[in-house]
Amino acid sequence: MIAFLGRAGVLGLILSCSGCSFLFVRGKPANVEALPPSEPVECTTSKASPILDTVFAGLEVARTGYAVSRSDSDYHGAQLTRGADIGLGLGFVALFASSAIYGYVKTGSCADAKEQHERASQPYLVPVAPPPPPAAAPPAPSEVPASPPSAAPAPNAPAPNAPAPNAPAPASSVPSTAFPPAP
Repeated sequence: MIAFLGRAGVLGLILSCSGCSFLFVRGKPANVEALPPSEPVECTTSKASPILDTVFAGLEVARTGYAVSRSDSDYHGAQLTRGADIGLGLGFVALFASSAIYGYVKTGSCADAKEQHERASQPYLVPVAPPPPPAAAPPAPSEVPASPPSAAPAPNAPAPNAPAPNAPAPASSVPSTAFPPAP
């Protein structure tokens, strides 16, 4: 008797919220475009009902899968036969899954309609492109100063204080302890 009441309670809970989206989600009105800007669009944007439907569909899939995995002898003395339990489970899966899809579609189209109505009710503003940057003035002919060119070193001349290109490197004043001196 307790098992029957437990199943009846679960069945009652499921039936009380069967197809939450079918019961509680209001789609967008058909005349959204005709609504005056001051009147809000009244429809459901909350995804609570489709989420509940998705959860219930998942639970029914698990419950029906469990019924499929059992044998007919496990249902001996139960109120439902195994076939009836599986059939009810598949029916509830179809109900909750279709209700969830309905809810997601209706709440999404409601959100889109509200956004579109909000944009339409705002004053129309023409986007203005920023002005182009001012054109660069052509360079004025530069006046060459009358002073003689600076005394820059010739490109191939070595810099002052630089060693000659083929000169040996200077010997270090610190003796190296890692290698013996060369003879």
